This record gives sequence, C-alpha cells and structure tokens, in this order.
Amino acid sequence: MLNVTINTFGKTQYHQYDIHHRAPRTFSMMNNYGISKRRSVLDIKSNGIIAKGAKKASLTQKTKGLILGDDAHLAANPFLEIDEHDVIASHGASIGAINEDELYYLMSRGLTYANAEKLIVSGFINPFFNGLRDDKSIDYMKRKINQNL
Repeated sequence: MLNVTINTFGKTQYHQYDIHHRAPRTFSMMNNYGISKRRSVLDIKSNGIIAKGAKKASLTQKTKGLILGDDAHLAANPFLEIDEHDVIASHGASIGAINEDELYYLMSRGLTYANAEKLIVSGFINPFFNGLRDDKSIDYMKRKINQNL
C-alpha cells in the first residue's frame, strides 16, 4: 500500500490503515506520506496485525510526515500486534518541518519562498511516484499537489 495524504485547508483528517496477516508466508509493505499545512491537523494510524498461525509472514510499515508552518499538526502512530514467533515485522515513523537552511539556500539562488517550499515538498513526495507507469495520472496528481500547496 502506498498512500499520500495532503491536508492544507485548516481541516482535521484522521486516517487508519489496517493490514492483517492471517495465513503463512504472506507479505505486506505499507508506506504513508503525509503533509499538513495551514492550521491543519493530520493523524495517520497504521496497524499491522500478524495472527497466530501466520508463520513466515513479513510486514513493513513506514510513515513520513512533513509539517509546513507553525500552525499545522501531524501525528503518525504505527502499531504492530504480533501473535506468531517466526515472522519479520518492522515499523517506523518520522515527522519534521522543512529545514530552514535548505529554504535559505534555494532562495539565495533566486527562488521565492513559495517555489522553494514546493521544490522541497516535491523531493519529499517523489518516492510516491516511483513505480507508477501511467504518465497522465502522474501529471494529474502532481498538478493537484502543486495547486493545493
């Protein structure tokens, strides 16, 4: 599962994603990207559950968040529930703001604050597009992202 959530209009969004492994030798990978801006609140919960009997299951979950501005909030809550011994499971979350030094560097090269921020956000979100093959859909999504930032 690959997911991008952008909250930029002062709203509150809660997202919860559950992945259940109930059979042996199953595999899952969950990658969430979140961006919160303009008095927005974004809460991303990801639950990975490996049931008894799901030997050799492999579960990975990652959440990366980017906070744009002092008045935005973002929470990432990865959770693992593992009821089997012979499995591979991992989870992680990282949330941060744009590095002011990076903004300063880009602005010293002639970019406006808004364009520098968009370039950094683009670099943050580009891994979402890796592996997608439909160029029209990619162009559409990138336009929508740029419109909302």
